[in-house]
Amino acid sequence: MVTFGVLFDFLPSQKNLATDRAPDLGNIRFGCHYNFYADMIFNEFKWSQLYAINSRNCKMLPLGRVTFTKAERDFLSRNEACRVATCHDEIPHVAPVSYVFEDGVFFFATDLETRKLENIRQNGRIALVVDVYSSVGNKAVCVQGTAAIIERGSEFARLYKIFHSRFEWVRSDPWNEGEAPFIKVTPANKVSWGLR
Repeated sequence: MVTFGVLFDFLPSQKNLATDRAPDLGNIRFGCHYNFYADMIFNEFKWSQLYAINSRNCKMLPLGRVTFTKAERDFLSRNEACRVATCHDEIPHVAPVSYVFEDGVFFFATDLETRKLENIRQNGRIALVVDVYSSVGNKAVCVQGTAAIIERGSEFARLYKIFHSRFEWVRSDPWNEGEAPFIKVTPANKVSWGLR
């Protein structure tokens, strides 16, 4: 049985807010006037609870994964830094990383001895935000999803080539398989604002 995370008229002052969701309990997504999922904020990764709904302008579309608008993809391609949030013993941990966005998935590298990698090994749930804030306008894409560790093999080699060509810090301090893995973040929820 599919349970529906429900949308309501939320944050009316927030302009250009857009969300997407690919729940693990069926391939559905909701879009509404303000396009903001109440359960993304109040229901982290607990897909089964229901919320009151204001059904004005709501629609349901079949979807197998989170999709990104052209404006979101352009924004994510223009930036290279994000903050990732992981958790250990119910204590949140946030760290800045360089990322690559490719086909709706995020990748970043991390050293073996980091708190974020240890957290991901124990709990694959992750969140990240790419944002640009200023006094005249804010832009952001926030994602919740799952993390997978890529330590070796052809996918590691492919990602290493991309990071090596894109980031000076990789060229300055190269590494080999088994020395520092890549993390693949597959979005389950997404919200953005300030993007047209």
